[in-house]
Amino acid sequence: MSDESHPTSLNIKNSPKKDFISVIIPVYKDVEGLTETVSSLMKQTIPQSNYEVIVANDGGDEGVGDFCEKYPIREIRIIPNRGSYYARNRGIEEARGEFLAFVDADITVPGEWLETGLQGLQTADYIGGPVLINEKKVRTPAHYYELVTGFKGNVPEADNHFFVTANLFVRRSVFEHVGGFDIRLRSGGDNEFGNRVFNSNTFTQSFIQELAVLHPPRGFHKLLKKRVRITEGKLALNRLYPERYRYEIASPGTLIARLSMPPSISGVKKTFKKNNHFRFWLYYLFIWYFKIRVTLKLVPVLLRK
Repeated sequence: MSDESHPTSLNIKNSPKKDFISVIIPVYKDVEGLTETVSSLMKQTIPQSNYEVIVANDGGDEGVGDFCEKYPIREIRIIPNRGSYYARNRGIEEARGEFLAFVDADITVPGEWLETGLQGLQTADYIGGPVLINEKKVRTPAHYYELVTGFKGNVPEADNHFFVTANLFVRRSVFEHVGGFDIRLRSGGDNEFGNRVFNSNTFTQSFIQELAVLHPPRGFHKLLKKRVRITEGKLALNRLYPERYRYEIASPGTLIARLSMPPSISGVKKTFKKNNHFRFWLYYLFIWYFKIRVTLKLVPVLLRK
């Protein structure tokens, strides 16, 4: 397995099985989310003999382990936890498929997900599709905020030539050529990997609109963690790959100055749609409070950089 001195190296153990796909799911103490994902994976339009499900149990959670025993799943226990990209690399090393698919625990995939992905891999080496927020589960201002802002970068013209690992299909030969995910990254590893694939000038990338999956909307605290994690990921990409990344990050002083400026009412109205759960002013107050909480979380992160 790769270490900090060789952060993308892989020790692939199995010969590729032709026309076979390995689905890799990293999970950290989320049996509920894993249940949702695995349940949908058990209802695919291709025969179960044509694919395997590998759960990379980051941290070796016993609840996740007990769940995996109930299904035809290959579990990899990682103790102590090392992060999702380390977990994905472990899954890649154990995979038997000629093709690999990546999805996150809590994602719901449609019945034709694997079939559509396999079709796409006949003409491209690295493909992604939309990650849609499940509008049926939107109940709170935080849910609605993610509905209108989440995964908007996962589009055909992605700036850094990558698609998120919540919905990604890759030929095994790509990993054999360019290596795995950078295990030093806790966020942004999908960005760096896809960008590395593009820069290799060897493999084709494609976005398939029909390859859509559903992501549940996050609550307030998970949204807050996500915002901080993304910023930390950009800082890490700037530091580890200065030749490829120049993300502009606001200074602590700039962030603090923004605290005195409430969100634009007209700007918030542009994203708001009437619903049966909350009114505009509650949503506006959420945006304002969320902005304050994000700033207070980010300032110490930026001071440490």
